[in-house]
Amino acid sequence: MTERQALSCSNTQFNGHTITFMIAVDQQQVRCAISLSAFDAIAGDRRRQRAQLLSSFQAHDARISRIARTIFLRRPENIDGVTRIWENDVDDDLDGNPASPL
Repeated sequence: MTERQALSCSNTQFNGHTITFMIAVDQQQVRCAISLSAFDAIAGDRRRQRAQLLSSFQAHDARISRIARTIFLRRPENIDGVTRIWENDVDDDLDGNPASPL
């Protein structure tokens, strides 16, 4: 038996427009959201059924978490307190190789 790896992102929810989730950065819980176009760029498909979308999100959890963490470390102050991932942020994370967070 293999052990299930703990997810980097928690409290994942889909509201029809974005996927929201939480990540931990330096023992701080950070609220995040990823646009559907950014998620499509990562996942490579356009699943819109809630169960399929959240399952696919879990499959890409590590990369999504890394991108969100990098964005938060670059710009920790957001007007509404949410770290947002847009499609161009995925493009900046070329081939899964993160840029320096600072």
